[in-house]
Amino acid sequence: EEALTEAMEAGEVIDAVVASSDQQAQQLWEVREATAEFPVKMSPINFDISLPIPKIGCFVESATAAIHAKWPDAQVVNFGHIGDGNLHLTIDARSLPDQNKETVLEAEAIVYRLVANYSGAISAEHGIGLLKKAFLHHSVDEYALGAMQGIKQSLDPKGILNPGKIFDLSREISEFPANDDQMITTES
Repeated sequence: EEALTEAMEAGEVIDAVVASSDQQAQQLWEVREATAEFPVKMSPINFDISLPIPKIGCFVESATAAIHAKWPDAQVVNFGHIGDGNLHLTIDARSLPDQNKETVLEAEAIVYRLVANYSGAISAEHGIGLLKKAFLHHSVDEYALGAMQGIKQSLDPKGILNPGKIFDLSREISEFPANDDQMITTES
């Protein structure tokens, strides 16, 4: 509570809720854990992003405005553990005119472009994987991507550890050809 008071006096925190009983603490946790119901109550398009803490409020306003500019009836929900810069932005796909892959890709492009504008990262805690691979350049510049690829290739010259998850398999293989007796192919 002392740290919260200091942060409020410094203008770093504008508003906060502190439980004054075990019952209130439980109620606060129920609000936080209610997000687990999203898949039941919504058709969620989820974003797990991180942002500099002072920019989160402006990002939420900008992202919501950009989404509503494209889809005026879109339902957008934001939650997260903001204290560490982690924001979960969710769009209910049922509130969009089309529920298809192209619409999801459009939503991702809108949100991830804004993440880049706000110096954020496209993944806060759930990794990149295949779903976010095409958007990694929004939060990692070309030099960092080159360094990442160099480290990956140094540690995995045969391209056998999570092949194709972050970097295209053909690029990994072509830049570091295997010996003839250790040839890796992408053909079935």
